[in-house]
Parts: sequence; C-alpha cells; structure tokens
Amino acid sequence: DTKANKSTGSSVQLTVAGWTVSGEGYQQIVTVAQIDANTNIVVSPSPNSFDAAVEAQIRPTAQGQNQITFYATAIPEQSVYMNIIRLG
Repeated sequence: DTKANKSTGSSVQLTVAGWTVSGEGYQQIVTVAQIDANTNIVVSPSPNSFDAAVEAQIRPTAQGQNQITFYATAIPEQSVYMNIIRLG
C-alpha cells in the first residue's frame, strides 16, 4: 500500500503595509515553503485574526511556486495571521 504524505501546517502574517491596490480591492503575496500551483491547501484565519479577516473579506486567490496571493476588499487595521495546511 502507498500512503499519502503527512499534512503539514504553517502560519503567515499579512501586514498592514504589505497590501497593494488590485482592481477594486487589495492584494498581498506571501512566501510559503513547499507550495506550488498544484498543492492542495486549506487556508483559514488564526483565531485571534478571525474578526479582522472576515471584516476585510481576506481570502486566497492564487498560489504558485512557494507563494500564495491573498485578496481583501479593505486593508485591515492590524496584521492578520492566516493558517495554511498542506494536505498530504
């Protein structure tokens, strides 16, 4: 039998200064090791950042080699931490 790799997790910080204008909102690209366009991931705000992430409507919109792009409709007033799980 072949077993899947173990899932691994990490956290990234989306800083207030890191947002740039993108269309009608804002985007921020962060570095995440071991991610590419085909990596299955689950992304959610950390518990302490949940309210700020929801208010700014922060969500991942793209992923590439060692990076994830996040989009927001507003710039949050504080840094937001997002948890990322790479599925095995």
